[in-house]
Amino acid sequence: MEEKQKEIPMRNSGNQFVNILKVVGFIILAITPASFSDIFIWTSHEYHLPIWVQAIIFVIFLALYFILIRFFWNRYKTYSGERIKRIHLKDVGFMVLFFVIIQVIAYLGTTLNNMFTGNKTTGNDNAIFQLANYSDSFLPFLTLILSISIVAPILEEITFRGIITSKLFKYGRMWLPLIVSSIIFGSLHILQAPTEFFSFLLYTCMGAIFYLAYARRHNILDSILVHFLNNLLPAISLLLIYFFL
Repeated sequence: MEEKQKEIPMRNSGNQFVNILKVVGFIILAITPASFSDIFIWTSHEYHLPIWVQAIIFVIFLALYFILIRFFWNRYKTYSGERIKRIHLKDVGFMVLFFVIIQVIAYLGTTLNNMFTGNKTTGNDNAIFQLANYSDSFLPFLTLILSISIVAPILEEITFRGIITSKLFKYGRMWLPLIVSSIIFGSLHILQAPTEFFSFLLYTCMGAIFYLAYARRHNILDSILVHFLNNLLPAISLLLIYFFL
């Protein structure tokens, strides 16, 4: 397996400016599912959409999610030249370890944020919970849950850990793509609250752990599953709040 990895050619071939434009395009596409759920929830609430209209919109969004995931996955395989590796028990152990580290980082980050700013949650988390509370219909709410728990981990990992690394850096580079991709990842999670310094540090560090999960075996599926585990907690919290509070 190691010999096959060494045979992978330089992946950031071509015009670097064009590569940057492609990366920007993928970043924009990666964050669009969140906009889908935002628009769906707001429209349903404001215009009291009948259930059959909500069902049609929901199916359309599911189709868009599927198309986006398939497109990202195919582009990633083309750009990276990496094969998706099987997951063994040892790999599951590392995923759990990375997940625990992220939870420690999240706890420290939110604690510091609360100490210095008085905010008990990050602006990103607060925006998600406010949006969920705004939803008064299940299908728009379910769109948000799917976006958070499934679509976002797949698209964000392919983009920030896979495509950025493949298009902008030579194969084998470690620290520079880790730093660059993590900073971009952290920045995009505080767009609604650009003054949140500790939130930026929190999400940047989380991005770094996601990158380490990917770089350990150069297997994007590893970081996707770690990201999935991380996002599953708020998704479950939102479901509990929706049904029982």
